[in-house]
Amino acid sequence: MARLDVHLLTIAKAVKVMHTTYTSQRWFDGHALTNHLDDNDELAEIHACYADASDPQMTGDQQIGKSLYKLGQEKIDTVISDRRITTPDGDRNGRCAVTRWVISAQTTKAIDDWLARHRHR
Repeated sequence: MARLDVHLLTIAKAVKVMHTTYTSQRWFDGHALTNHLDDNDELAEIHACYADASDPQMTGDQQIGKSLYKLGQEKIDTVISDRRITTPDGDRNGRCAVTRWVISAQTTKAIDDWLARHRHR
């Protein structure tokens, strides 16, 4: 996870966007988070941290998910998704596992507190 630490603030800001965007749904999933990072050209930088892995995109995405625990987020479950995954190298089609994360007063406070503590880094 140490490789990803330099991107933790970026991921935390993206989690805050997920909390704002999906408040009424009360959860967001890993696809929405990685797509947001991709839309803002940040996903490629994260994947580059794992260029030596056999699958840098998958490894990077998995590490993003693991980092959410560090940001005080709570996993709901993992579901099978047929959604198309967009990566910097192109599209991948097919079924995959995707984690869903709860949006609650506790997880919203956790991300707000984390961002307040790390705002000036």
